Amino acid sequence: MFDHIIGNQKAKDYLTHTAHRGKAGNSLLFAGPDGVGKSLFADAFAKLLLCQDDPKGINRHKIESGNHPDIRVYRPEGKIGMHSIASMRQFSEEVYMAPFEARWKVFIVHEADRMLPYSSNALLKTFEEPAQDTVIILLSSSPSSLLPTVLSRCRPIYFQPLSEQDIASYI
Repeated sequence: MFDHIIGNQKAKDYLTHTAHRGKAGNSLLFAGPDGVGKSLFADAFAKLLLCQDDPKGINRHKIESGNHPDIRVYRPEGKIGMHSIASMRQFSEEVYMAPFEARWKVFIVHEADRMLPYSSNALLKTFEEPAQDTVIILLSSSPSSLLPTVLSRCRPIYFQPLSEQDIASYI
């Protein structure tokens, strides 16, 4: 699932290993500078999780068409580009719903550091008592901006810019 992404081999290996063992962890933090592929990795990891038990490729087709009910994506919104308390409350409610079609439900929160403190606080119970069949992936280029209580409940995976060797192997 990560073949189309260059670089960050350690992250690829770790995510592949945890997915195949069924031990993905409920809360992950994909941290690293802008432009290193955190979003690509989150999408590929979601696809890996949801397509493991899908011999007919139904989940894969729905994911590739952007229409899978078990992948939810949240992005900052509005003029100030922040995650609203309303969307984070919706997120907290949806986390506890069973997956519709796959074994897992995956929530991807882009620019997680763009949550206002009260939005982050609305998620604390979600991180403290996550649903067993749910994986939450927070993406951040500034993880130090997240509340320490949120950070402490996430398994961090750090992404690095591409090395010259990675670039040379791609060309």
